[in-house]
Amino acid sequence: MGSGLGTLTVLLTTTGRHSGKARTIAIWAYPDDDALILIGSSGGRSRTPAWVYNLRAQPEATVQVHREVHAVWARDTAGEEYERLWRMVVAAYPGFETYRQWAHRAVPLVVLERVESRDRSDAATA
Repeated sequence: MGSGLGTLTVLLTTTGRHSGKARTIAIWAYPDDDALILIGSSGGRSRTPAWVYNLRAQPEATVQVHREVHAVWARDTAGEEYERLWRMVVAAYPGFETYRQWAHRAVPLVVLERVESRDRSDAATA
């Protein structure tokens, strides 16, 4: 998998919300601390990509970064977090702003957190 524009190209495997089958796609991911940020721009199409709906229905997934495969937990972003991440991805690739204009919809930003990292942060707050 390659990289460029501040991104990594990763393999995301979700569970199909209707079929229950594993669905794998190659997608750009932007690192943000220990998390990866995915952009549901669909290249400016009016429909939100299926992988977003799959993650909303079943947030547990896997992501392959280079040769490493990690269990991840997905969550949507909103408010200040969304705005901060949107500025970050648009700074790396201004085309996302064009895609959002073409799409006439909110472009989802999804955070993938490693299950191990999430477990540690949950334990720290308990």
